[in-house]
Amino acid sequence: MIYAGVYIKKSDWVGELAGTSSAEFPGAVIGLECSEPRTAGDIKGDVEVLSDKNKKGLCFFRYGKIILARQEGEDTVLFNTYP
Repeated sequence: MIYAGVYIKKSDWVGELAGTSSAEFPGAVIGLECSEPRTAGDIKGDVEVLSDKNKKGLCFFRYGKIILARQEGEDTVLFNTYP
């Protein structure tokens, strides 16, 4: 789980952490924090950076809400399923 929002970090930091984690734990699934203060642009940047680093999978976590991520063409679309 990468808590970029808690540490006020950007996508380059997410990529560095994921690269280290993937090297030490091959086959690991990376978890991304998607709660505020993270924006859609932040998450998109994270996904773009991670697509080169981790081929096993991503999980999206959003405190207090359920989120659905779906690939549409070249884009990852995030849906808030909580009312």
